Amino acid sequence: MTHRYLAVAASMLGACVLVACDTSDTPARQTPSPTTTTTSPLGSPSAAAPPTSAAASSPAAVPLPRAADGTNVRACLDGRCEILVSKPIDIPLDGRHGIGVLSVTAIDSSGVDFQSVSPSGFVSSFHDQHPDQGGPSTMNKLAIGVIAISGTKAVIRLSPA
Repeated sequence: MTHRYLAVAASMLGACVLVACDTSDTPARQTPSPTTTTTSPLGSPSAAAPPTSAAASSPAAVPLPRAADGTNVRACLDGRCEILVSKPIDIPLDGRHGIGVLSVTAIDSSGVDFQSVSPSGFVSSFHDQHPDQGGPSTMNKLAIGVIAISGTKAVIRLSPA
């Protein structure tokens, strides 16, 4: 008989514990929903901006490093320079590296396009050159590197190969 009372008491105790832990009478805990925060081009956060697709939005312009020779293409005459380019342009060279003129033919977020014509008339072109490609490209004896790109502007560096 004692076992029977113990079993009933244990059952009642278990039921009390279950009732005490039951949360059906209490309001559900409110967990905050995640908040989406975006940054405006000027850097100030704005809450809950609607998401946009990567294809629909253009990348925000990021500051470029200062080019050692500014926009002075004549600084490149000897094949050693670092300049900012923002449009297709011809860069005159003195020919010691096998190139008389290096042309920047396009600049966009995918890279910078270059073209040159050797003294013998051979045309060389490099397309979509970008900073993270593993180093400069070489045309004849000239190394051509893209340091940074932002929109339609790029800092490029020329040096002997």
